Amino acid sequence: MMWPWFERLETYELQHLLDSTPELKKWYERMQEDPAVKASSFSTDTYKAFFKTAYVDGKPDYDYGL
Repeated sequence: MMWPWFERLETYELQHLLDSTPELKKWYERMQEDPAVKASSFSTDTYKAFFKTAYVDGKPDYDYGL
């Protein structure tokens, strides 16, 4: 349940928050290499584009990236 929030850190340009938590940062890096995570992840650009449709434009495109 935690991974989707961590997966979006780069989308919100918050990955620097992991610098003060070295063990959590290692976990984050290992998760990015996990085959299941790789197979089901979207790119940062896709997340940013969806964020724009949902929160900037106010018209969320729930099918974006599919």
